[in-house]
Parts: sequence; C-alpha cells; structure tokens
Amino acid sequence: MHSGSSSLLDLNETSWRNLIDNSYSLDHRLTMGDVYLQMRSRDEEFVAIVADQRPVGLCSRGYIGFLMGSLYGHSVYSRKCITEHLVESYLTICEGTTWAAGIQQALSRPQKYFHDDVIICDADGKYLGLITVCRLVGIQSSLLAQNAQNLEDDIVKRNKVEEELRDSNKRLEEVLEQLKFSQTKIVQNERLSALGQMSSGIAHDFNNMLTPILGYCDLLIRSPEYRKDSEKVLRYARIISTAASDAAKIITRLRKSYRPRVGNEKFARINVNEIISDAIELTQPLWKNQAHMRGINISIHNDFRSKFSVDGNAAELREAMTNLIFNAVDAIHQGGEITLRTYDKDSFVFIDVCDNGIGMNEEVQRRCLEPFYSTKGERGTGLGLTMVFGIIQRHGGEIDIESTSGKGTRFSIRIPVSNANDSSMECIVSSNAPKPLRILAVDDEPMVLEIVSALLSEDLHIIETATNGTEALEKLKHNRFDVLLTDRCMPEMNGDEVADRAKLLYPDLPIIMLSGVCDFMSAPPNGVNALIGKPVSLDVLRKTIIQVIQQA
Repeated sequence: MHSGSSSLLDLNETSWRNLIDNSYSLDHRLTMGDVYLQMRSRDEEFVAIVADQRPVGLCSRGYIGFLMGSLYGHSVYSRKCITEHLVESYLTICEGTTWAAGIQQALSRPQKYFHDDVIICDADGKYLGLITVCRLVGIQSSLLAQNAQNLEDDIVKRNKVEEELRDSNKRLEEVLEQLKFSQTKIVQNERLSALGQMSSGIAHDFNNMLTPILGYCDLLIRSPEYRKDSEKVLRYARIISTAASDAAKIITRLRKSYRPRVGNEKFARINVNEIISDAIELTQPLWKNQAHMRGINISIHNDFRSKFSVDGNAAELREAMTNLIFNAVDAIHQGGEITLRTYDKDSFVFIDVCDNGIGMNEEVQRRCLEPFYSTKGERGTGLGLTMVFGIIQRHGGEIDIESTSGKGTRFSIRIPVSNANDSSMECIVSSNAPKPLRILAVDDEPMVLEIVSALLSEDLHIIETATNGTEALEKLKHNRFDVLLTDRCMPEMNGDEVADRAKLLYPDLPIIMLSGVCDFMSAPPNGVNALIGKPVSLDVLRKTIIQVIQQA
C-alpha cells in the first residue's frame, strides 16, 4: 500500500496499478457486524465491497461506525448485509484510462462524493484497489508539472529551431547572393563572348562607314574646286550623313542588346518582328562578314506574319534571338540558310528559328538547354541556350526543339499575346517646325553645343548656351526660357541635378535631356520631360520640342 503523498511523480514511468493506496476489499455477503469488526482493526477510511472479484460498491468507515455506535445500533444493524449500506455513488476507473481523463472524472465529482476513494479495476473489470483523493491531487500536480516542463521544453526547442532557421536563412541568403553574383558574372561573360564573336565584323562595318566620311571630307577640305560645285557638295554631304547615321544605328543596336535589365523594370508592349529584325542586323557581322571571310555563304530569311504584340523586355528578347542566331550559324559548316518566322495562333505569338545545319542527335537535343552543356569545346560556355530558356520562361512562354542529325534544327518559341493589343494607337507628333522659342542649351562639349545650336537655329529658335550646370542656373535665374536642353554626363554638376534645380526655379519649364547612354535608362530622371540619344538630328530635336511643349 502506498502513502497518500502528493509529491511529483514521473507519470511516464508508472501506471494506475502502481499508485494504488489500498488493495483491501470485503465480500458483498458479509453482515455489517462482520464489516464493523474487520474495519476496527484497520485504519483505511474506505473499503471496497466485491463480488466474484468485481467491485459492487464502496463502504465508508465513518458511516458504518455512526450506524453501529448509535443507540440500539449494534442490535439493529449488525445482522444486515453490508450491501444495504454502501456509499450512494462511487467512481470506478479502468487502468487503461489516461491520466488526464481519470483525473478529470475524479476531481469533477460533486462535493458530497469528492473525498471518496476511487476504485481501480483491470481491463476485465476485476478489482485492483483504491486510490485516495490525496493521491489523485498528487497525480494532477505531476501532470501540471509535466505539462509545464513540456511547454518549457517546447519553447526551448522552438527557440533553438528558430535560431537554427535564422542561421540557415542567413547562410541561404549568403549563398543566394553568391549565386546571383556568379550568375551575373556568367551572363556578362556570355555577353562578352557574343560581342567578341562579332567584334571583327563590327570593325569591318565601321571601317566601311568611316571610309566615305573621311574620304569625302578630305576631298572637300583639300580641293577648292569641289567646294564650288554645290550639287557635288550636297551629294557628298548626303553620303556622309547616311554613313554617320548607319554607324550610329550600330551603336544603338549594341546598346539595346547589352543593356542590363533593372530589377523592378516592368514589361512593355513589344513587337517581336522588330526585335528579330534588330537581332538579324546586330548579328550580321557574324553570319555575313565573318562567314564570308571563312568562305562560307549563309543567308538569312524572315517571314513575319504575326500582327500582335507581346508583353516583355526588349533587351532580353533581343538577346534570346541573338543567341539563337549564333547557335544556327555555328551549326552551318558548309553554307546554308537560316529562317526566322513569326505567326499568331491560340492567343500566342510563335517565333520559329530554323536552320539547315548539322542538326542534333537525341542526346544533344535532350541536354542542350542544360547549364554548361556544350558541344563546341573551349569555344562554348554552355550557357547560350540556357539563357534563352530562362528569358522565354520569364516571359511566360515555352520553347520546343525539333532536330535531325544532318538535316537541321527548328527552335519554336511561343509567348502569350499582350493584353494591351486592343489599346488605341499612340498619337503621332507632327515633325513640322514649331514656332520660334527661347531655348537654353547646356553641354560641356563645345562641338556638341555648336551643332545643337546650329540645328535649333534652322527653326529660328533663339539659342543661349552654357558649358556647365552652374552657368546654366545663373542664366535661368536672370532670364525666362521656353525649353531647357541639357546634357546628362557633365563634370561637377550633372544633368540630373541641373534638371532638379531648374524645376525649383520654374516648375513648369519643359526639360529635354541629351545622353549618349539613354538606351541604358529605363525612364527619364525626375523632372525631365523627354530623353534624346546622341547623335541627334534636326527631325528628332524638332519632334521632341513639339512634344514637350504640347505636354506642358
């Protein structure tokens, strides 16, 4: 028999059977006199009454003593059966009951029966013994202590897990930063590799364009007789202008192709036919000039049937097309054809890039989009087609490949049609000369300032110039101007700061910014109404001035 101690218990290591305080019991056929005599020699408050080893009730020492000790009590009650005077209600708990359920049953009894012992039975309902209320309170204390300990352990574990998670997240962030850095480097290397492939062809084209410029300029400078022939001078000037414009277009295409994408840059409506045309012209030094130097004739054909736009990033799509053309050129060893086709189907714009080169076997076709997989040996990084795949995925598109060894390859790309295809056409700005305006032109390059002033004077504008930002602001403080035309890259005070300070003086002043790197800018700086790329022509200046004046 256990004492009624309420000391904390390890409930995980014990059972109801092991905590029984009193396993004493009496047979249900005994008389009250016999029970009285039995209980007089013991000190338990309660005793279980059993029949065939199963409890039928609970007998209280106090109640039996009260009846037997009353006047005439022994003579009246001594021969009555004990089952006639049991406790009115008793609780039986099976040893398979959980601690929580058993405690709940015992301690939720009415006050009248709260202090009665609880009968414990085995799984078959046979009597095992009694547990006192004091013992039950001790069990409850152990349960509460264990719950508190478990809660504390859980908190400690959770804090540890959270700390480990923070450490893991920190390490993951570091790895991701390293991965982003490595990815940026790889992409840059891939772009530089592409640029390197075209460099000799670009140099060839530039030299071709510089030849008439230098040649006709030399003739006009050295030969007075040529300058007297106005028709010849005009013809030479037009040739020089055309050659310079073509050279500027090459630079523009290069800037467009290799402009990095800003992190938060939004997609815009893109005409895929124009993107492909840009890529064809951009790669011409490779598929035409360099191929001719190697004795290989490659022709490129386009079949543009798509009439819809897509939402996307022009530089990325141009880069994807450029890489696919590079891939097709590498596949043509003895001369051949490359066809770029667009068409619309099922709310998608399809782009097919086909060649009749060496094609791919099943293994190469299966793995060609994997990073670092290349069949070009040291010449290849194995990232060109991987970059194409990533770009198309970012545009919500898919890419399919069909290829047969010795016959050629077809890359088929599909990109969702833009949701804005039904929007109205943009308004067209007239290129007619605007009315004469008072314009302040700012640039640190005297030659640029001179040609811009000369162009603006053609439309009878009143031009004032400044060679730096400080000088420009001084003139703005003392004079009113209709338009401010400023360069961006200037020492001491750049064009952005000039625009900011000018807007403080005149909030409604239209500001146009000239820049040699405007293709790398996703939007005009704050306060600037329009961007113009260098070199600039009269038509572009005229249209932009009309535009900002109309918007003012």
